Amino acid sequence: MRRLGALVLVLMMLIGGVPSGAAGGAATAPPPTGRIVYQGADRTLHLAQADGGGDAVIPTRGQIFAPRWSPAGDRIVYSDELPTAPFVGQLMVLDPASGVKHVLVAAEARDPSLDIYWSYLQPRWTPDGSAVVYIRSAGSRLTTIMRVPAGGGTPEELFDGTSTTRFDLSPRDGRFALSDDAFAEEAVQGSRLVLISPDGYLERTLLPRTGPYYFQPTWTPDSSGIVVRRQAARDSATATLVLIDVATGAQREVGPVAAGSSFSFSPDGAWLALAAGDTKRLSLIALDTFTEGPTLGQGAAPSWEPARPARTFPETGFSVGGRFLAYWTANGGLPLYGYPLTGEIRERLEDGNEYTVQYFERARFEYHPEHADPQYQVLLGQFGRRIHPADPAVAPLVGATYFPPTGHNLGGRFGEYWRAHGGLPQFGYPITEEIVETLGDGRRYTVQYFERARFEYHPEHADPQYQVLLGQFGRQILAESGR
Repeated sequence: MRRLGALVLVLMMLIGGVPSGAAGGAATAPPPTGRIVYQGADRTLHLAQADGGGDAVIPTRGQIFAPRWSPAGDRIVYSDELPTAPFVGQLMVLDPASGVKHVLVAAEARDPSLDIYWSYLQPRWTPDGSAVVYIRSAGSRLTTIMRVPAGGGTPEELFDGTSTTRFDLSPRDGRFALSDDAFAEEAVQGSRLVLISPDGYLERTLLPRTGPYYFQPTWTPDSSGIVVRRQAARDSATATLVLIDVATGAQREVGPVAAGSSFSFSPDGAWLALAAGDTKRLSLIALDTFTEGPTLGQGAAPSWEPARPARTFPETGFSVGGRFLAYWTANGGLPLYGYPLTGEIRERLEDGNEYTVQYFERARFEYHPEHADPQYQVLLGQFGRRIHPADPAVAPLVGATYFPPTGHNLGGRFGEYWRAHGGLPQFGYPITEEIVETLGDGRRYTVQYFERARFEYHPEHADPQYQVLLGQFGRQILAESGR
């Protein structure tokens, strides 16, 4: 309950219940880091440095609503709607590193004869970043909660809601904290707040429908609590912030705030981004001393960039983080790729385009945001072709897999390794047969070249997991580049 108690004090300060600086002393919270994406007052897409050092507007097709960082911090999803009739809407995914955008859910007419289109609202990522959940609205009192794979695909319907449904997904397990309003003909008006499973099944009612209206349910960073903005009526000018303990259902009334305020927590829990009511003044609040930090601008719906996990390797002094760390860990780690030899750098590659890359002893990781499907956004450099041009095609061999695109066979221990460690997306096609070659240590080994790697058979190693290794192309290519 310590985190929830601190949150209550912070929110009391924001609404005037605790004077600025009441905690006394100098700020001990680390300076705010990362970036905050938000919906500008003019409904443009803003990306601001959390320390107040800069704010950029990212061009979009139309007006944007409710931008949201992905859990890995590598993508931003937002709703994009044309500002004039027929108000065509779509969901977009942006890679902030490159500026590349992809349509996640394309514009679709719900009534082609009238040129009327669906609206796609309030996108939220699932905790693993594999899908986006959003509201599909026809402008009527009924809406549908939808889910679509983050790499694109066919959206699926989860469950129905009202036109005033609002929700947030737990960063821990993907459960919904959902509030929706009663229909006009119902005897009891107001909202209810419920917990719903990731697949759309009602789990538990936290706040029953008794008259008040609940807006902007927001999970605390550790998913132990949910904050709602409670209003006596839908169009009230003032509201009360209420913190609900998810485990016990206990409520804490915080105090009055302006209707329309929105907020987002920093990943480390040290800061809060607050867009204050109708003024839309966006500023940061330090949680330890409850004093205001940088002011970022004017807008709504702030979303704080998640912390990107990183691992530092003392052996080389370099760190691996974000998408590259996830790929390194999921696809073989140290035995497959070796240690990092650089940090993330920008480099012009063989196709003439610049990419974010990182060199390892046995590979170069490349980030390709132009690919909509996340499984093809991190690729290995085509070192095999660079070190050893493809040999002439040969005939198929009995007992091996033949690859017509390059005219070579793959079998035996190299075939087993190729299939077990990622296959075609990871290594590409074979560009030679198995051959014997003298390597850098002066010894002769059985090797086979692929588009992105060289497999080496090392029988001198007793442990089978180290008998097939990748050639240390990372060191060679890095040395050739003069880095």
